[in-house]
Amino acid sequence: MSKGHAVSLLIGVFAVIDYILGIYIFLLFISVILKMVRADSGNPLVRGMYALTDPPSRWLLRKFPKLYMISNDGMAMDLSPTVLMVGIGCIKVFLPYLRDFLLNL
Repeated sequence: MSKGHAVSLLIGVFAVIDYILGIYIFLLFISVILKMVRADSGNPLVRGMYALTDPPSRWLLRKFPKLYMISNDGMAMDLSPTVLMVGIGCIKVFLPYLRDFLLNL
């Protein structure tokens, strides 16, 4: 494989990773909205959305239980999707720098 092909492949791989992370942030946002409006969990689309977004959120809650807050009036708030969105956003910001570093090796 020539260097030009390797560079194109690397750029393509990083573009796909960036695209997938962007879609996942969007799915997390939709999942938060669905939980706020208490969407029917029997709906296959809602179940699929939760199947994609809940495992990382549950993992974060196991590692950092303080991400789940209960207010004085008894309202519960799960901050793990927000933490995930911020973390993935940081990764998306870092990816171009990593790509450029690898291209300049």
